[in-house]
This record gives sequence, structure tokens and C-alpha cells, in this order.
Amino acid sequence: MKLRCASYVTAFCLVSSNGAAAGLAVAPMEQHVQGQQAATYVASNMDEKAIAVEVLVEEWTINEAGEEIRKPSADLVAYPRQFILKGSSAKNIKVGRRDRNAAIDKEKCYRVTIRELPISLEPEEPGTYHIYRASAYRTSYYVQPRRPDVQLEYVDSQLDGSSLVLRLVNAGNTHIHLQNPVLTLSYADGSKTEIRDKELLKPLAGENMHAQITRRFGIDVKGFQKKGTRITGGTLSFEDNGILEAQPVRFSL
Repeated sequence: MKLRCASYVTAFCLVSSNGAAAGLAVAPMEQHVQGQQAATYVASNMDEKAIAVEVLVEEWTINEAGEEIRKPSADLVAYPRQFILKGSSAKNIKVGRRDRNAAIDKEKCYRVTIRELPISLEPEEPGTYHIYRASAYRTSYYVQPRRPDVQLEYVDSQLDGSSLVLRLVNAGNTHIHLQNPVLTLSYADGSKTEIRDKELLKPLAGENMHAQITRRFGIDVKGFQKKGTRITGGTLSFEDNGILEAQPVRFSL
């Protein structure tokens, strides 16, 4: 089939979760595989009209400020990479490493983006313009080592005005999400304050720590600074997390 580009004003919509809206839908949003395994995504067309779909595969890391860094991957491949999805139909997409026998000492992280292309598959009237809402699903794909291990460790900290800046490193070989953080502040007078406020801890909550990377987090503690004493350190712990709940992080100022 010859694909025909129409006069479209394109609006890409990045989706981070499964949806039942008309158009493209993708599942699952996260894959965990061992070195020799491949994974399968399911791309579904929830509309009656056919759509064109493309799969992009990128290596993925996160810098200290929490920004994603992505580049095209040569060692992870997807098949098919481009295809036509008929109305009310679904198609499997296989994703795996080129060299499945290569040793994995540290988890490899990828973004697999499955997106709808702004291409007309039906004849259009000349001079016709449309707002084309093309969905894109950016998924997480992890190739794990044989013995996954997480080691969340303290690097350093400082109090910058009312902002408590913590630097943490994941010295392990696989990623972890910092779910349900609890911050306990220690003061020079021996007192302690526990912070569970989800809004205050939002810079930490749910953040992804890839293997062997350092992240910097800033937490506003203005409402917890006390007259006549000062914050000297504390602990950062995580609840309902089988891996991290036994690894509280202690810090000092």
C-alpha cells in the first residue's frame, strides 16, 4: 500500500498510561526481561479507521537533575518497526536484544515509543486541513542482570535557604522507584520531626533511580525550621517497598 501524506496540522499526544479512547492504545507500559528474553507489546486500534504506526527504540538514562537522556539504540530491535493497523484490530510487536547471549552486569534501560503517524490512509479533498491528534506511548523496557540488586546510598546534602538538597546514588545494578518517602529531620536540640506530606515530598515520590546513577533532590523545609535550634541531619525511609524499606538513608548537615 502506498502511504499518502495529506495537508495536516499535527498534534502529538504523549500518553503515559493505557487508555480506552479512540485511536491507538498500547500495553503494557513497562517491561522487565532477562538477558536472553524478548518481550511483546500489543498495539490496538480503538477506532474504525486504519492508522499507520511506528516503533522507536532508544537507550535511556537519567541525569542528576532528573532529566531524561535518550539516544537511538543499536542493540535493541523491534519488529515490525512500521505497519498499518486496521480499524478495531490489534498487532503484536516483538522487542529484544540483537545479541541475547551478551552478559548483563548492570541493568540496561530503554524507551520503546509506539506512536501513530500523521499519515492519511484515505483520499482527501485538495486544500483540506485537519487537526490530527496522533497518540504516542513512551514505555519503559528494562533488561535485568541475573541477580538484581539495589543499594540506595547517601552522597551529600546541604541546606540552601529553606531547601534541603539531598544527593543520592543507586550503587546497585538495577533501577528502583522511590515510593512512599518519609523524611525525618533531626535538630541540634535533640528533637525530631517526621514529614509525610505528599506535596512536600513530591520531588522524591515515585522518582526513578537507575543503576549506578546519582540524583539530586530539593525539598522545601521552610515550615520545619525552628527558632533557637537548627537542622543537623535526619533519615529518609520508604514504606511499603520490599527493597527499600530495610535501607533507610541517613544524612547530615
